[in-house]
Amino acid sequence: MKRRSRGFLIGGLVVALVATLGGMEALPGRDPGRADQAAGSGKDDEGGLLSRLGDAARGLVDGGSGRARPEVVSAGLFRAEKPLQGREWPPQKRVRELPGERTANTKTFQLSDGRTQAEISSVPVHYQDAQGRWQAIDTTVRPTSEKGYVQGNRTNTFTSLFGDTSKDLVRFEAGGR
Repeated sequence: MKRRSRGFLIGGLVVALVATLGGMEALPGRDPGRADQAAGSGKDDEGGLLSRLGDAARGLVDGGSGRARPEVVSAGLFRAEKPLQGREWPPQKRVRELPGERTANTKTFQLSDGRTQAEISSVPVHYQDAQGRWQAIDTTVRPTSEKGYVQGNRTNTFTSLFGDTSKDLVRFEAGGR
């Protein structure tokens, strides 16, 4: 079944390629300046199979033939319109971090000219504390007063505790588990 549909697909692509690039202009008696002229006949052939296939294939590649094209492209400019000269911003300094704008993967800073700048990380840089505020992750292991454990860290998205006996060598907690 897959080979059969692959054969139809390849056949359709070959026909479209021949119709588009097959050189309708290269045929004898064809005037390259006239798109409506049939190959060698001197008559109009707007409805011919090769002509329609070629127009359809060209329409797929260049956005359509003779149809109204949208004036705006993704950058917000008309295709022929040149972009405006960019403005060079003077170097800015970070004034302060905005802790209320934090997320697990972002830090937001206030710049000296009033704009904001965000640092986005692919890995978490903050964790939520018991009050729901975002705090900076710190992976430093420090002495702990947790019973049975001598070292630990609670400033991450999970808690890690390290014991001094093989019975309680290590413990990881996340979400109360």
